[in-house]
Amino acid sequence: MEQFLADDKTLIQHIIQQLNVQAGQNNIFSDQPLDSEAAAGVLLLLGNRGNRHQNDSDPCLILNKRSLKVRQPGDLCFPGGSVNPRLDSQLAKLFSLPVTSLGRWKYWPRWKQTHPPTARSLSLFWATGLRESFEEMRLNPFGVKFLGPLPPQPLEMFRRVIYPMAAWVQRQKRFFPNWEVDKIVYIPLKDLLEAANYRRYRLYLTTEENGQ
Repeated sequence: MEQFLADDKTLIQHIIQQLNVQAGQNNIFSDQPLDSEAAAGVLLLLGNRGNRHQNDSDPCLILNKRSLKVRQPGDLCFPGGSVNPRLDSQLAKLFSLPVTSLGRWKYWPRWKQTHPPTARSLSLFWATGLRESFEEMRLNPFGVKFLGPLPPQPLEMFRRVIYPMAAWVQRQKRFFPNWEVDKIVYIPLKDLLEAANYRRYRLYLTTEENGQ
């Protein structure tokens, strides 16, 4: 992966190709009817930090730090939230037009032709992620490049299934967090690939049975 980090265009094309291969090898969306109350669309945002920081050309993972006014304050998270079936289904039609990012995704025509239900679900979660990201951080929905879907992630502690959509922020260099977001956090991808940056955390609990 490190060989792609020096060139944004090469990195983007590599991610698009790999995500499509993974999506094609796996049924990333369930064949069961969508439970809109439990579904959430989020954006795995990638991009550069602009000219406000040193090493600003490094590709980064862009996250939100949750504010003290919401649940799980202080957590880092992808922007996004719950599906609004009525609103997001209409936005999905807009955000999948040929002039938009999803419409320009080179695999989109094939998905619509060969997997229509999956394509509709993908466009719905993409619309949800864009809508929520605009509300949370004023992400320009027309200033991102769609890279591809990732497998859904069921949560253990909540009745929720997260549907991540990968995207590249192309032009926007400044965000405006709302009350839900404390600040925007940039993590260089090269730091995520550095083994020395990781630690193992172990939690020991005392119970009446073992006394430990």
